[in-house]
Amino acid sequence: MKKQLSFSVKLTLEEMALRRYFINLWCEMDVLSSIENLKYEYLTKGTLPSDFGTTLNEMVKEKISNLVLPESLKKRMMVLIIPVGLDIVRWKVFHENSVNWSCDGLGLDILKQLCWTPAGTVDYPKTAEKLLSLEALRVQTRYKLAALYCLVDYIPSLWEQLPKSCKTHYLSDSPFVPSRVKLDVAWAYLLTEQESTLDSIVANLSPGDSFLQLACKYSALGGNKGGAEYFFKRLTNAERNSFLVPLVNEIILDRNRELRRRAGDFPIEKLSEVVCFLLSQVSLEQQIQVLKKQPYEFFRCFLDWPLQDLCLEMADLFQYFLSNHHYFLFIDSIAKDMDNSNHYFPNFLQELFQNSPSIFKNIFVAFERFHICFFYKFFNAEDMQTIKIIFKHLGVDRVFTLVSQRKFFVLLETIIMFKKQHMVKMCLEEVLQSEHQKSRVKEKYMKFLSEFRTDVCVRKRRWRQIFRDIATADRKRGIIEETATGAKKRQKTKITF
Repeated sequence: MKKQLSFSVKLTLEEMALRRYFINLWCEMDVLSSIENLKYEYLTKGTLPSDFGTTLNEMVKEKISNLVLPESLKKRMMVLIIPVGLDIVRWKVFHENSVNWSCDGLGLDILKQLCWTPAGTVDYPKTAEKLLSLEALRVQTRYKLAALYCLVDYIPSLWEQLPKSCKTHYLSDSPFVPSRVKLDVAWAYLLTEQESTLDSIVANLSPGDSFLQLACKYSALGGNKGGAEYFFKRLTNAERNSFLVPLVNEIILDRNRELRRRAGDFPIEKLSEVVCFLLSQVSLEQQIQVLKKQPYEFFRCFLDWPLQDLCLEMADLFQYFLSNHHYFLFIDSIAKDMDNSNHYFPNFLQELFQNSPSIFKNIFVAFERFHICFFYKFFNAEDMQTIKIIFKHLGVDRVFTLVSQRKFFVLLETIIMFKKQHMVKMCLEEVLQSEHQKSRVKEKYMKFLSEFRTDVCVRKRRWRQIFRDIATADRKRGIIEETATGAKKRQKTKITF
């Protein structure tokens, strides 16, 4: 591998415009009001509240449905509802806990200030900067925000506006807690020219490090990309090189072990953004060094939205770095993300199966034989396109192995119970390519049916009808193909004068 890896998400102009248009729907007053009214006890869990599906979700879906746009664009917008909703919720929870602006009593006025990246995520630093102009926010709150994101154009004046009691409190506090830095306290020391005091504290905490190094490291470990970037830029090359690779390794480990998170940390997904920033600052050799040390954990970072395109760009590297166990863990991580958010990205999964090596597909089949979690989501979403593409790239033998399993049959039986029999037919028509396969699967499925204790006759009758319908469809398709072939032959033999 000779080319430097890219860690910057590059969207087409069309995709950026689509996301910008979609974000505008979230900024409408009725949506923002619903977000503000979400119950706090649900928000603190860091996932969407249980009533999201019947409130915000449906509200935004309806707005998309009413747009005068091609259905293909609406479909792409629908996929973004859950990730954007989660992103706003995480931003709201984090700031309510870390900055504690709830006592300012502004609520909706704060949500109106949201700024966005071209990728469609909340831009934390830009939103913070915009909030600083909101004079209804207490000066203590604005100082905390400015310090948190190292907004140096605002920090000095806000410090001067603080009550004397606040300044005294900051200067009597320690700027460090285990593995983290309290930036509002650290800036108090810097503004009062007490850098020597900071250096003394750092010398005891982490001998050999400077304050800038430790502030950069601890900001990064907390998921604060803005803070980490500010201190990183103030380091010399020698200071950077002395700790950068070990730091990236530690952050990657933290992203994959949630128990290492601490109170006041940014949402865990923000660690992946920090990883992208730091990896973009090192050489190709150092990037490979990081990749070799924790290959699964490395690729896992790029499952966080909106970084999946980076994962696809690196899919050809899987075969060089991932062991069978790593593949299993990687697939398991995708499944857990789908389960936790009740959401998946069809295009990402489709392209992943098109670009990934054969061993990935083998282990996916082995994984899905026991869990059937992916196809459960696909059928539930009536996403036949993803099912067809995955079947196509798995190949006939792998697919036959999968659909022959009892758990896959139970899934299909469940789908039938939910009146989605047409999907079962489409699925089996896609899979069963030969008469031998059809008879084998039919034999197995009838055997599985005999294990049920209720409505066995009804179930068997239903499945026999499904296989008859498949056979009828095959015959019709054969007649059409034969007719088309005959017409082509006649066209070739026709003599034109």
